[in-house]
Amino acid sequence: HSERTHSAAGAARCNACDANKYLVGGEGQQNLTKCADCPAGRWSLPGSVGADACQERLPCTEADVEIQHTDCVDNKRSKRRAWLEPTTCDTERAGAADLVS
Repeated sequence: HSERTHSAAGAARCNACDANKYLVGGEGQQNLTKCADCPAGRWSLPGSVGADACQERLPCTEADVEIQHTDCVDNKRSKRRAWLEPTTCDTERAGAADLVS
């Protein structure tokens, strides 16, 4: 397996840890077989290795919001604000942007 995946001995394929998890042990270490959750208030991309890959969730800003449009109904569309996916910011932290405008 590679440095960013894990598997049980003899497994047919290797698995990467999901978003907001990291491969325990860090890069270059042997027998990396366990994914762990990032600590509260932190996030990581899929395939992250080591706790240092977990980054702080900063307050969401307008840059973390996207405008979505509904399908046309009776020749009209509506707009709605939504968080960009994956959401890596803290939507509830003091000073964070909101979806109401």
